Amino acid sequence: MGDLFLRLLGVMKDRENVKVESWPTDSITILPLLTLGKNGGWPVIDPNWNERKFDWKQVLFRLRRSGWYANFFVAMQIDIDAKNSSRRILTITYPHFNYHSLSGVNHTDTQAHYDHMVRVLPLSAPPNSSANVEMNEVLEFEISLSKIVASDKASASEYNPMTIKELQESVHSIPWLQLINNYLAPEQMLKSRDVVNVTLLKFLKNLEDLLLNTNKRILANYMFWYIVKKCIHHLPQKFRERNFDYLRVVKGTARAARWDQCIKEIDKLNVAASYVYVKNFVNTGNKNLVKEMATYIFKKRLLILRKTSLGWIQRPKGASF
Repeated sequence: MGDLFLRLLGVMKDRENVKVESWPTDSITILPLLTLGKNGGWPVIDPNWNERKFDWKQVLFRLRRSGWYANFFVAMQIDIDAKNSSRRILTITYPHFNYHSLSGVNHTDTQAHYDHMVRVLPLSAPPNSSANVEMNEVLEFEISLSKIVASDKASASEYNPMTIKELQESVHSIPWLQLINNYLAPEQMLKSRDVVNVTLLKFLKNLEDLLLNTNKRILANYMFWYIVKKCIHHLPQKFRERNFDYLRVVKGTARAARWDQCIKEIDKLNVAASYVYVKNFVNTGNKNLVKEMATYIFKKRLLILRKTSLGWIQRPKGASF
C-alpha cells in the first residue's frame, strides 16, 4: 500500500508541475490504443481486422495490463461486506452508463449520440466505407445492453454472496475467475472457493445471451468506441470540440475552460493533493492541534457508544452484542 501511495504521489507531482498551456494533448495519437496488436483493434478503422483473432475477453485483459480499466459489460468494485463491516468483498454488478438509448433510435438524445459517434470516428483514423452502418449497429447494441440493465435492475439485490465457482456454474461462457483476478491484479488473487457479491445474477445471464448472439465485429466496434468516448477529455482539441458539441445538445453543458478541466483532474487525486498541501502549507503546531482534536473526538464518540449500548437501546432477547 505504501508503494502504491508513493506512485500516486509521483503522479500528483507530475500533474502539479504541468502548465495548462503546455499540455501536449494535441500531439497525442490514439492509434496504438486502438490496434492492440494480435488481439485485434477497431474494425471500422482497421482494414486488417481479423474476426478469428478477436476475443473480447483477451482485449479486456490486455487493456487492464496496460493500466486501463473500463466497465464495458460488467462493473466490479470493492465494498464493505454488509454482513461483516471489518471485511471487504468484491461486488459484481451492471455497467454504469447513460441510459439515453432507452428512448429508442428516434429519440433526440439517441440521435445526437449517433451523430457524435460518426463525427468523432474520422478524427481517430480514416474509417471504411461502411462506417455509418457499423456505428449504427453499435448503437443498436448499446440499446440492447441498456434495456437488459433497465429491465433487470429492479430485481437487484444489495447483498447476494456466492462463490466464484457458483457464479461460473450460473454464467458458463465468461471466465469469471480470470476476469476477477485480472481486475484485482497485482494486489490480490482469488480462488474459485472465494465469495463475491453478485447484485444482479439475472442481468449477467441475459448479458451472456447478448454477447453470445452478437457478431464479434459489433462487439469490437463497441469496445473501442467506448475507449475513445471515455478518454475523449484527454485527446487532442479536435476531439474535445466534438464532445462539447454533443454535450451542448444532450445536457446544455457550457464549454469548460482548459484550466477548469485541469483542476478537476487534480481533484480526482484528492488524497495525494491533500497530502501535498498539508506537507507544504500546514505548520507542525497546527498538525499537532488537529491530531489532538481528532483524538479527543474519537474518545468522546467511543464513550457515547459505550453508554448507548447500556442505555436507551434495548437488546433483543438472546442478542450477543
